[in-house]
Amino acid sequence: MIGESVESNTLEHRDEATLAVGRRAVVEAGRRMISDGLVEGTAGNISVRVGDVVAISPSSVPYDMVREEQVCIVDMSGRILSDNTVRPSSETAMHLA
Repeated sequence: MIGESVESNTLEHRDEATLAVGRRAVVEAGRRMISDGLVEGTAGNISVRVGDVVAISPSSVPYDMVREEQVCIVDMSGRILSDNTVRPSSETAMHLA
């Protein structure tokens, strides 16, 4: 099931700089959506494909408060690969389709 298990250390072989670019893109897009008046609070979701994984906005965190380390990383089957305290968007499956 999407977002059910956290698999620690599965990001070790991936380039941290590349993942950081994906996380930063999610954070910046969320802030732009807020400033442009496109969303309020936690409405909508953002994802960026980074190679064979996806950086996706966290669930229930307002876009103007999301930090890069809160952006979730999931594989293409929806398994959570990042080790953070927030869950990915409840619409992760749609972002992976």
